Amino acid sequence: MVSVIVDGSGSEEQNPNFRFGQGDVAIDTVEVHSLSHPVIVEIINVGEYPVYVAIVDRDHVIPHVDRGDVDWSGIVAGSALNPDFSAETLGPGESWTTEVSTSSLSDVHLVLAKLAGTEQGEGEVRITMEYFDDELLWSAVLVSLPAFFITGLVAAMATRDLDYIIGEDSAHVDS
Repeated sequence: MVSVIVDGSGSEEQNPNFRFGQGDVAIDTVEVHSLSHPVIVEIINVGEYPVYVAIVDRDHVIPHVDRGDVDWSGIVAGSALNPDFSAETLGPGESWTTEVSTSSLSDVHLVLAKLAGTEQGEGEVRITMEYFDDELLWSAVLVSLPAFFITGLVAAMATRDLDYIIGEDSAHVDS
């Protein structure tokens, strides 16, 4: 079951995990797993149109977002002064692989993607992140097995008929 979840149908490289139209900005979060190991971010343009992708610190993006509207030009305009900003334009089929390091637990980076041109169409990118502790997934599953067993036992007990209750009050229990 875990293999299907981790390596299931959505894990093929040619399938996009973000789609966006003209004027839309796709946003993905780079999670903090380690302060000493960088996250490897790979972005693949699997669509037909060029896309502009950027990785930037969340604090730089917040002033340029209001109720779902992202001011892309404001984000890019201040990027020259931001050491945590990196960007690429990816043509169809091109990819970009980079590393993102975090210096504190509150340090959050965002991956932003937007259609590069003004043509009407749909941007499609595949964003994958490789964390140094990916192999810990299997040990987490093994450690969780007792919890799965207990949950199954409780569910089985809750759905079992209460045949062992007899007497006058059994009608109240059954209802």
